[in-house]
Amino acid sequence: MLGLGGLGVAGGKRQSPERTLHVSAVQFLNYALPSNIIAFHPANGGARSKATAGQMKAMGVRKGIPDLGIILPTGMVAWIEFKVGRGRLTPEQAEFRDLMRARGVPFAECRSLAEVEAFVAPLVEAFGGRMKARAA
Repeated sequence: MLGLGGLGVAGGKRQSPERTLHVSAVQFLNYALPSNIIAFHPANGGARSKATAGQMKAMGVRKGIPDLGIILPTGMVAWIEFKVGRGRLTPEQAEFRDLMRARGVPFAECRSLAEVEAFVAPLVEAFGGRMKARAA
């Protein structure tokens, strides 16, 4: 089991539950994934000035891109969108999910570390690897 206590506070400010799950998942995956599988966050969200938002959009930022990508050994990217409580996918997120699933790209909406592990472990095993740790 991987100890992930204290992740709800950053710089003395309380993180949102979704951000806490996201950070916990990244820490778990960075520890548990084999070295040939890489997890990353496409920095699409967050508060920005109008000028910065315009620049980011011009650079390719798009609504609906999931919270976490996982680059598999083949180069395919699996996607995770984190939600907590009653959180639901936005229309843009649902559209992205449907597009990925139609193309055979793995996509999961995860509400816990156990769900992250349940989604990622079979992908790792499909490439002959195994997780180096368990979420719980």
